[in-house]
Amino acid sequence: ILKESLSFKPDLSFDVTRHTQIIIISEIVFFILCAEILSAWNTGTILSGITASKKMPIWNVVKQGVKLTPRFFGLHLLLGLITLGGTMLFIIPGIIFTGWFAFAQLEAVDHGIIESLRISKRLVLGRWWAIIGRIILAGIVASVIPQCITAFVNPTLAGKNMGVIAVALIIVVYAAILILRIFFSAPWYIVF
Repeated sequence: ILKESLSFKPDLSFDVTRHTQIIIISEIVFFILCAEILSAWNTGTILSGITASKKMPIWNVVKQGVKLTPRFFGLHLLLGLITLGGTMLFIIPGIIFTGWFAFAQLEAVDHGIIESLRISKRLVLGRWWAIIGRIILAGIVASVIPQCITAFVNPTLAGKNMGVIAVALIIVVYAAILILRIFFSAPWYIVF
């Protein structure tokens, strides 16, 4: 019995069947959907607080954000499809659409989805280059800062726990981004 137990080699191969693939894809879609709903709620809450004409208690701002969640979910979905479709048409239309609809989220607080897209396009007319320049600058800043953090921290991630430390660092950075988003949303919309 001892000889058999010492010679035992477990089968570690993992056969990904069609059923397993469907489950994995379903889980990914579910988590993306949940993240998008939370993002829509977060956006609605922040923007309703920023655009409020009078000082509101935080609980009222949160309730307003909950009411706006379906609208922002639909807007995020539509903007994603428009931008993706435009990008697939030789990239330039995607950039044009990004500039046109830069204010759609701000307008969606008071207007419907399609109307907010129309108003955003009207607001950008005559200022498209300035708006798209700010979007590109913000994108560069948003990508350079994490790269600098990674370059600074990466040499210290030596040893066996490198993967665990890297994952923990990513979680801390994303949590900080979510918290700081509240403080940086108002000035960001004022810049435009």
